[in-house]
Amino acid sequence: MLGVKIRTRRKELGMNMKELADQVQLTAGFLSQIERGLAEPSISSLKKISKVLGVSMIYFFSEDDMKNPVVRKNERRQLPKQPGSAVAFESLTPDDEHQMGAALGRMDGFQESWNVPNAHPGEELIYIMQGTMNIQIGDNEYHLEEGDSIYFQSAEPHRMENPNEQELVFLSLYTPAVFQHFQIGSDESLKNTF
Repeated sequence: MLGVKIRTRRKELGMNMKELADQVQLTAGFLSQIERGLAEPSISSLKKISKVLGVSMIYFFSEDDMKNPVVRKNERRQLPKQPGSAVAFESLTPDDEHQMGAALGRMDGFQESWNVPNAHPGEELIYIMQGTMNIQIGDNEYHLEEGDSIYFQSAEPHRMENPNEQELVFLSLYTPAVFQHFQIGSDESLKNTF
């Protein structure tokens, strides 16, 4: 795992093995053995490698960095639905351990997200992929069509509705990742909902 991470990070930076070896004062052959898991660097060598690669030494030992960053369309997690809401969300991130969340929202025709405007900490960007959306943010109302986007402070009370028969499909990017504390059916889940 250590060698794989060194190789991955080196390639991310567009650095060949000889360039890295020269900067950390190791031979390219020894560095190749490290990357293939056939040798282990000393602590001092690993410090040099981490400095040149621009990462902390913890990066090389953290399993979290090796999580699959890809979310396949047939593997999206269904996010908890707020009672009374007509919006169904699918997560576009592999987990909820990030500063930013991303979800695909769907709403049937002539439905609304909830009756009373809701607010939560953070910021949000919505991009309309299909259909139209009316969104109320504070005292202002906006009409969005396919290809339109809107960015707002989500602490401002907001609600959305699909004013047409066609299904509304939209991308929602938000900080913080508000769905990370959801527990279906718990009162706590209602505090962090869209």
